[in-house]
Amino acid sequence: TLATVRLPATWIGLAAFFTYSGLEMAIGLWLFTLLTESRRLDPGLASVAVTTFWAGIVLSRVSVAAWSTHLPTRGILRCSMAGLVMSTAILALDASRTIDFAAVVFAGIAAGPVFPLLMASTAHRIGHEQAANAVSLQVAVATIGQAILPSVLGAVAGRWGVHTLGLGLVMLACLAAGLAKVLFAYTPAELQSLPPEIVVERISLALPIAT
Repeated sequence: TLATVRLPATWIGLAAFFTYSGLEMAIGLWLFTLLTESRRLDPGLASVAVTTFWAGIVLSRVSVAAWSTHLPTRGILRCSMAGLVMSTAILALDASRTIDFAAVVFAGIAAGPVFPLLMASTAHRIGHEQAANAVSLQVAVATIGQAILPSVLGAVAGRWGVHTLGLGLVMLACLAAGLAKVLFAYTPAELQSLPPEIVVERISLALPIAT
């Protein structure tokens, strides 16, 4: 386990799982509040939007699982992360109720493949010898992210207003996308040879808002 923890690829992967899992849960938990209290959407329609988000995750996750051997992991993850950034950005803009609803649907479909594909690529990123330990750590950290990040967004919304939830979701999506980009841009050996400050710099340069 110590050998696994020492790998920079492990820490970047854990950060990606923490951020993405927290983002997914935050959307599911706070979407109803954002739509009803900030966007003044009817509670019934807001409930449908939340249901649609989770349904999109399930459908896209099942579809990717069925075709996983025929689809490129990196390409799907790149598209999924880009879709999450775009959909959360559109949702934060508060353009119209119709556009908000479309963004929610798109976010669910985009989010579906991320968790299973990141998990399935663990051996490629970490190496087969450390994969089992890394998977256990990733599941644990993902659960922690689901508990902490929605709470942080809720605390911010309580202090500065419900409208800040949209911006918070965009920031999490950008961070998750940047981490995923770095994970697949370098081999474990390349990450191992980079000093920590360079790894942090590469992550910051990979953020969508920086490019």
